[in-house]
Amino acid sequence: MLKKTLSIRIRRRIVVLPMKEILFMEKKKRQIVLHASEGEYLFYGRFREIMDDLDIRFAWCHRSYILNMDRIAAMGEGVIRLDDGTELVFGKEAYGRLRETYDRYLAWKSDMYKARRQKLKQ
Repeated sequence: MLKKTLSIRIRRRIVVLPMKEILFMEKKKRQIVLHASEGEYLFYGRFREIMDDLDIRFAWCHRSYILNMDRIAAMGEGVIRLDDGTELVFGKEAYGRLRETYDRYLAWKSDMYKARRQKLKQ
């Protein structure tokens, strides 16, 4: 199922962010820049470890990016536009993998929606 929050450690404090507010994460050497609706958060970590705390809507689509697929507004020609206007450019191979992952996620989401509607009808 979908998780509601993500907890990250920034220096000596813990910051709890709603998952739906996260746009994407970007790797810069040993640091991760988490881009959220209300701003950016910089912390130390590894994508491999943070992926354990994320759910199915997040895709590690490139060695430098983890993307919240719920925030995708448009895709085409190797460019992904998020709902806040941010554009991310990917090479052909990374874009192709992300496109496949996104299509599977949309199918899963559709199946979940249908199952929920069916359950409500009973």
